[in-house]
Amino acid sequence: LLVSELDRLGAERLERDELVKNPSLRAYLVNTQKDSAYIQLLELGVLMEEWEGDDCYVRFAFDKFLEYLLTETYWPRINDASSLVKLFARATQFKILQGAIENLIVRFCLNGQSEIMVKSFDQAISELPEIRVFIKEVAVRTLEVLSTQHNDIFKQVLTLIPEEPSDIDLEILSELLNRLYLTGDLKSFNFTMSIALKEAEQLNNQKILTDLIFKISNMDALEGRVEESLIKLDQILPIKKDINDQIGYAKCLRAKATRFYHLGRIDEAESLYEASLNLFKEVGNESGIAECNNNLANLYKMKGKVDEAEKLYLGSIDIYDLLKDTNGTSRTVLNLGQLYLGQGKLNKAEELILKSLELDKKIGYKKGIGLSLSQLGNLYRRQGKKEEAEKLYLEAFGLRKELGDIEGMSPDKLEKGHRITPSSPSHKNLLLLISAPSGRQQAEFRYRFGDSLEIRTYRFE
Repeated sequence: LLVSELDRLGAERLERDELVKNPSLRAYLVNTQKDSAYIQLLELGVLMEEWEGDDCYVRFAFDKFLEYLLTETYWPRINDASSLVKLFARATQFKILQGAIENLIVRFCLNGQSEIMVKSFDQAISELPEIRVFIKEVAVRTLEVLSTQHNDIFKQVLTLIPEEPSDIDLEILSELLNRLYLTGDLKSFNFTMSIALKEAEQLNNQKILTDLIFKISNMDALEGRVEESLIKLDQILPIKKDINDQIGYAKCLRAKATRFYHLGRIDEAESLYEASLNLFKEVGNESGIAECNNNLANLYKMKGKVDEAEKLYLGSIDIYDLLKDTNGTSRTVLNLGQLYLGQGKLNKAEELILKSLELDKKIGYKKGIGLSLSQLGNLYRRQGKKEEAEKLYLEAFGLRKELGDIEGMSPDKLEKGHRITPSSPSHKNLLLLISAPSGRQQAEFRYRFGDSLEIRTYRFE
């Protein structure tokens, strides 16, 4: 009865005096004896009363429980895409209903009724913008759950999507790809990409199609195929320019600069970062500005321009905080922590590295977790905590191996295996490594130890 009243009024709590006016609820609320169902639910902690001055509000103690009860209420009544879209519209005002809708969609999929979810995407085209946005958000969260818990059903749902191609489908798939990349679900990422490419080609949507190729380029770089990544970026850059996708063009320039950075082509990287930064400034894209400043700070740090790097890191963190971009904040905080670590400011470094690790765990960013663990290992090694450092390196290495992060795996090996003999670069300038460094790492070592540095690979038995 209480759930029905909350649902009817679209509220997560109601004044007790208002509930008493409901004839069906009155008998329970006025009975103060222990046999009263209302009193028993209060004592069990299922319901709770919140006082604001003289007003008493009644609500369920756990939002998830109310979501479940709403799911049970609507399950027999929602049986097609039209009724589901109407429920979406209600949920823009009645927020607790959003979780119930996600539960309903999962049930449809598990019961072999995935087409109800997919058809609701198509009907969303005619809805108000705020309803469309909500449908996309719920779709992405639900598909992400299916990818991890019911992967076969996840694939069945995605296979249905291109049957009636639409831009909203592509928007959902594009955002889903971002989530799968972030969480390191590479198999689901690749399957989703194949579906998204098929639909983008059907619709001849050049913006989305080039955005998808851009994501593939990023995956190539993650898995160590840097030259292949560059080829794809060079393919889509002129298309981005032709369709006047200024933000997309700037992102491609920044990505190309990052590839050059990892190949050790530092001057070319710096030039492209600056070009990308100028474009982001022209269109007023704050996220892009923060990204470029973060990248330039990394480059300046490598060159020893630590004051300039610190200033850019701090500026980027401010922007990311304003944008509530947890991933961006985490990456930049970690970079600043690395800067302080290199300066010997171990307390500051530890505080920032731990903060980055906490943020990455919060959003499930596995690559970031691996990077944070690796840098925490570096810090412990500097503090003489060799066993703790070793454990962190191995954990970081395991995460990066799971992600296929070839570029990211080698720094862990380097941290565990590099030896410099002697410590002063004025003597024989020799660097022994456990594995061959990347072009970016070679460039960084030469900035630190001079152009005459000799690099040899040495495998420990």
